[in-house]
Amino acid sequence: MTAENLQKMKYLKACQQESMRIWPIASALSRKTQEDMVLSGYHIPKGTIVTRQGRNNDEEFYPQADTFIPERWIRGCPMHSTADPFTNLPFGHGARSCVGQRFARLELYIIAFKVIQKFRLEYHHEPIEVDYTGLGHPDRDCKIRLIPRHCPN
Repeated sequence: MTAENLQKMKYLKACQQESMRIWPIASALSRKTQEDMVLSGYHIPKGTIVTRQGRNNDEEFYPQADTFIPERWIRGCPMHSTADPFTNLPFGHGARSCVGQRFARLELYIIAFKVIQKFRLEYHHEPIEVDYTGLGHPDRDCKIRLIPRHCPN
């Protein structure tokens, strides 16, 4: 895997983005307002805790919102979403965004690349949901079968 190869892996990046839209690691993000503001016509006084839901399954922004469709993140695809980028912020945004988000994404890309390069994955069990007790985690054991691809490396 090289930086050049990673740049070409648009589908891998789209899968990561779509995964984080449907199953974010945190179910919500809260901030305390620093000044009075108006959100959607509501006056929010300074010092109010405002919470944003982490999962975005709003059909207004993402048609078939409960369906995993990575193509909605790939420019030029017919399914490409034109939703406002602020509708999906799994790592937050601005000064208080996750400082490790680039490293986390890179780590995920490398692991996924290496696993898929060496194995074919199969899963023949009940659908896995996310349990948000604390941070998001699978609600059951992930019994994924890894079948070697017999690659030369």
